[in-house]
Parts: sequence; C-alpha cells; structure tokens
Amino acid sequence: MMPPCFPVCSRIPRQKEGEIAMKIKQVLSSIGALVGVYGIASIVLYVLGYPMRLLAWVDQWGLYTGWLIRIALVIAGTVLYIYGRNPE
Repeated sequence: MMPPCFPVCSRIPRQKEGEIAMKIKQVLSSIGALVGVYGIASIVLYVLGYPMRLLAWVDQWGLYTGWLIRIALVIAGTVLYIYGRNPE
C-alpha cells in the first residue's frame, strides 16, 4: 500500500511503473556513457596538451586533484552505464 503522501503514484498502474523504471534506467545509461566518454576524452586531450575548457577549472586545484577528478568521471560514468543497462 502506498503512503498517503504520494497520491499521484497510487494512480499509476503497475505496468506503467515498470515502463517508467526502464526509461529512467535508459536515461541513466545514456548519461553514464556520456560522462564516461567525456572523462576519457578529457584524459586523452590533456595528455596531448589540449585541456578541455569545461574542465580547465579542475587543474587550478593542482595536478593530482585534476587527475583524480578526471578518473572519477570515468568511474562514475562506467557505474551509471552498467547500472542503467538492460539485463536482457
């Protein structure tokens, strides 16, 4: 039974809940892929001497912190992508 504070959710049929959950997982997977690819591209371009403008602020905190944030982007993107994938 749904709590009374969620009257909208109680009107959604169970079949629709499954469809909504699948769409959310697809969006998470897409966002994860985008973040992961962006992190990898940032690492490659930084090594080649072309830092990305969007992540230029990262290097103001120091070299190691910049690398840590870039690696964290790749890991977070991978986790979101794997979590959002379809099990089928």
